[in-house]
Amino acid sequence: MTKPAMQILMIEDNELDALLLEEILSQDTLNSFEFTLSERLDSGLETLHRHEFDAILLDLGLPDSQGLETFVKVHIGILSITKDGQITDVNTAALQTLGSPSAEATKNINLLTFPPLIEAGISADFQDCVESARPVSAEHPYVTKWGKSIIVKYQLTPVLSPGGKIILVQAIMEDITERKRAEETLHESEQQYRELFEMESDALFLIDNQAGQILEANGAGSQLYGYSRAELLRMKNTDLSAEPEKTQSVTQATPIIVENLITIPLRWHRKKDGTVFPIEITGRFFLHDGRPVHIAAIRDITERKRAEEILHESEERFRTLIEQSSEGIALVGEAGNILEWNRAMEQITDILQTKAAHLPVWDIQLQMIPSEYRSLHSADSIKTLFSKALQTGNLPQLGKRLEVEIQTTSGERKTVTQTIFTIKTAGGYRIGSIVLDITERKHAEEALQQANQNLRLSYDATIEGWSNALDLRDKETEGHTQRVIDLTMELAREMGISEADWIHVRRGALLHDIGKMGVPDHILLKPDELTDEEWQIMRQHPVYAYNLLSRIDFLRPALDIPRYHHEKWDGFGYPDGLKGEQIPLAARIFAIVDVWDALISDRPYRKAWSEKKALDYICKQSGQYFDPKIVEKFLKLISKKTNTPSSGM
Repeated sequence: MTKPAMQILMIEDNELDALLLEEILSQDTLNSFEFTLSERLDSGLETLHRHEFDAILLDLGLPDSQGLETFVKVHIGILSITKDGQITDVNTAALQTLGSPSAEATKNINLLTFPPLIEAGISADFQDCVESARPVSAEHPYVTKWGKSIIVKYQLTPVLSPGGKIILVQAIMEDITERKRAEETLHESEQQYRELFEMESDALFLIDNQAGQILEANGAGSQLYGYSRAELLRMKNTDLSAEPEKTQSVTQATPIIVENLITIPLRWHRKKDGTVFPIEITGRFFLHDGRPVHIAAIRDITERKRAEEILHESEERFRTLIEQSSEGIALVGEAGNILEWNRAMEQITDILQTKAAHLPVWDIQLQMIPSEYRSLHSADSIKTLFSKALQTGNLPQLGKRLEVEIQTTSGERKTVTQTIFTIKTAGGYRIGSIVLDITERKHAEEALQQANQNLRLSYDATIEGWSNALDLRDKETEGHTQRVIDLTMELAREMGISEADWIHVRRGALLHDIGKMGVPDHILLKPDELTDEEWQIMRQHPVYAYNLLSRIDFLRPALDIPRYHHEKWDGFGYPDGLKGEQIPLAARIFAIVDVWDALISDRPYRKAWSEKKALDYICKQSGQYFDPKIVEKFLKLISKKTNTPSSGM
């Protein structure tokens, strides 16, 4: 038997030196050699990762080499061993693989007598290498000195003298524990995928793209077609098709894009017993062993097709229901023609079904636009809109319930709700419309809104009557109420109070002193200063206002001003002694306006202040009587109204 050639990795950047080494080794009459040359250390080590070699010849003077340190630091374990089993040289990687503490300790190990090596079978392989003078490769479990279990892969190569005697044994070893685990994990993963493949309820086939050969099939595939797995693996995908030419042309014409998903909604296949049945195919391309393949998931859609036929048969029954519907229903075909136009639609539009069937939808739409808006549209623009929608299925109002006004062919105006939907078809889209005549309901709603408006006006007239009655009683404040209402509303807008709350602010300002109706005349109309006892009664007027108005539902949101407009920012106001933002915003706004109007108005007990003096007072009371932020807004508002610069704070 001819000895196999020894595989030699030569890491040498000098071509002449490499040729010289090959020449020297070729003079060995007992061995033959095959050389792999790498000119750099890094590429040589990469080659060593990918292939196995019996020996490595390394030029320690390479530019990227570190001399003898390269031998020490290379990640492949390298040992030199005498034929008697004594280790003479060892690098760091070998120490790490064997779990030995140092090179000195390792050199004391004899491969023929060291128990862990004997147990692992390495000693026996070493003895076989020495006795046969041939390389030995193996992998064995090994327990290091520290008790770590690993799997070692190694190659023992005898180095022979020219006379054929063994000089030493060169050993290359590697810890392949992680690699083995990865291989086991991969095997388990493949097993899991195989189980999933078999458990899938759809028929699954792995098919070669070029030849159409079935490479793999699951149990569901055998069950669906009636062939055994062995029979299927001898067949091509065209053998399963009832239209083989189409199957072959589609397979070859489909561009092969890895991970590209394809769906074929309908094909006809044939079972082993000759039954032809409809299927749906979903496929994905990928590379398998370097060649393009696709996995095809095939589903029998016989029941679905039967259901579609039943659905088609029931369309007439549904058409009857459409005709009996109280809502107008129209359906526009892909070409813009009217397919459905029920009786309710005739009654709403005054367009008969027989006429609608001969009109495109854009003509009907133009007829129903009220006459004053008709000049803004044209049949061409409406046709363009509908044509695009029939192609794409996109309309701005799609799915929304819209309220629109239409004009019938007799000129009658109607208010309707319209909901538009689309139906996907093979030729594009159909557009459906559900229309409900709500003209009578709209008239009723408008009448109700008018009644509510009249009621609100009555409420406001009543409130103004109360306010006027108070002005008549308290003549010193005559005109005060209307002035503070106007200014309060302006300041409320500046402070960002929402428009929905303006009505409540206005009503609150209008009724701010309504509680004085409960104050006796001899106190309310007294020209002199009030006594402490009289002040206690006067300061109850916000409470009187609250007790009077809180029983009236529509006035409850307006109570903040009548109840709290005498509270102060620093907490020393009345009647509750609220402080800061505990005081409602509307009351804080009104407090400034109320004081401002009082200061610049004549009273029986004093003359009106100048606006400058009043503004100075309000500035001084910022943070005490008044909210500082509102004071700032108020000053800007007065400055704007009087066209004078704001004095600031």
